[in-house]
Amino acid sequence: MHRTLGDTRVRAVDLLAVRRPGSPPPSAQIRSTVALALEYSAAWLRGRGAVADGPREGTAAAEPARARLWQWRRQRMVTSAELRELIDTECTSSDRAHPGRPLMEAREFLERAFLSDELPPFLTTEAYRRHLISRTAVPS
Repeated sequence: MHRTLGDTRVRAVDLLAVRRPGSPPPSAQIRSTVALALEYSAAWLRGRGAVADGPREGTAAAEPARARLWQWRRQRMVTSAELRELIDTECTSSDRAHPGRPLMEAREFLERAFLSDELPPFLTTEAYRRHLISRTAVPS
């Protein structure tokens, strides 16, 4: 708190230094992170940028969740199989609570985002592209 911006020296190597936490995140945290990413993905596929139910707001919550899950898998703190199982569980739970959401599409690109070797730039880019394609494909 006593430092000013001018006192701080940040090098590229400092920005790239990612330390692995000592222990994996709790399973409840992983599950809630999967649920958050799934809900926002489905919302974007429906043409909405936010989820109305709950305290979460916009992609400001979904983007870090997506990146966190990818990083945890990359650091072997959660396995691909565990992520797939959690996505299954959350899809089932969400479908019961809110039938009709495009969960299978959301699931497809979440799996690609979480399980790919490279972290995709943004969650919303593909969701928005899919939303626009599906909107223009439907005759009025």
